[in-house]
Amino acid sequence: MSMNLLPWRIYQHQKRLRRLAFYIALFILLAINLMLAFSHLIEQQKQNSQAQQKSFEQLNQQLHKTATQIDLLRSTVKVGEVLQPLTNEQVQNSLQQLSELPLQKGELNRFKQDAHNLSLEGRAQDQTEFESVHQFLNKYFPNVKLSQVQPEQHTLFFRFDMEQGEEK
Repeated sequence: MSMNLLPWRIYQHQKRLRRLAFYIALFILLAINLMLAFSHLIEQQKQNSQAQQKSFEQLNQQLHKTATQIDLLRSTVKVGEVLQPLTNEQVQNSLQQLSELPLQKGELNRFKQDAHNLSLEGRAQDQTEFESVHQFLNKYFPNVKLSQVQPEQHTLFFRFDMEQGEEK
């Protein structure tokens, strides 16, 4: 007598196919979830990268501004310039000469002195007053340089730079 095991094999085969379909569906869902997670992670990385790029550009601009300010400050400070104290006699002579400046209606705005140089800025009421100041300075200083003269409304703005030395 022979026994037919075919229906039992068909049942086992269908059970294995269902299990295979279940694993394939599970694998597909897992793959889709991983793809979504990685795409989300990549998007976050792009946003972080863009934010860091903006931050880098801002810092770079600040660095450039700071470097420009440092260069400006370095250009105003003379490296190696040794300041020497002024003697009481030099200060008294300068103050005496300033009091004798022939300014009637004009005014002296700035006075700067160091051991070797003297600088005066001011305004003269007219051309004759300016010329008298210039002649006065030429009388007391060996090297007078007119750095700037500029007519303004009803006055003349001037700047003289002089080297201190022996009087003429």
